[in-house]
Amino acid sequence: IRFQKYSTTGTGLALQVVEGSHFTVQRGEINTTLGSELTLAVNLDTAVNLSRSFIMATSRINSSTSTGHPRAFWTAEFTNSTRVLLTRGVTGTNSTVSWQVIDWDGASVVNGSIASSKTPTSVNLSTAVNLSQSFIVSSIRSDTTVSRDIMSSVAFENASIISAYRHGATGTTTSYYFAVSSLDISLWSGYYYYNATATDQSVFINSSLNLTRSLNLHTSATTALSGNFNRALVTSN
Repeated sequence: IRFQKYSTTGTGLALQVVEGSHFTVQRGEINTTLGSELTLAVNLDTAVNLSRSFIMATSRINSSTSTGHPRAFWTAEFTNSTRVLLTRGVTGTNSTVSWQVIDWDGASVVNGSIASSKTPTSVNLSTAVNLSQSFIVSSIRSDTTVSRDIMSSVAFENASIISAYRHGATGTTTSYYFAVSSLDISLWSGYYYYNATATDQSVFINSSLNLTRSLNLHTSATTALSGNFNRALVTSN
């Protein structure tokens, strides 16, 4: 696994590797070259089954100014079974996106987009899910520079509804989501408020896990003002 960033400032990473016999993965990296690109298109080598596939993406940008922040946030979605569309909210600085497309045999995936606001917004799923066997993979794009306006939490409100929330109200922030369900998994979910501290926090769950067969995902909203992403971005392991 290769990690890359532009700054020489230290960064902590929580690393998890998942291997399974029921899914296949295609991966790659793509970058803007002009800085003016609002979208990037990825052509897959192998067609996927859209009813059971989802996208995971990470990005980096070589900018230390607040105006550069939203240029590093990309949503990822399928346009068809062989093509992925990456979209950001602001152009101007070059950015690099690493992507992974997972086609999971036996899974069921519902996808769509939702706009975040200071008052939680909701969207109805086309198919209800089993909350004990479903999780959400999401990505964000925004046209604003303030961390509390960009960072958005995305979660199940119930088996038929997904909701999104941010603490700020400036600009437009959109999340693209994949609600992934599988009979092969069990799941615990919850909410935790990380107080105004840099001290490591622990969340205790109500069941024992096999750590070699488990992964965790999270999204977060923040009250941080300006470009304080050192307060907004959280790792988990």
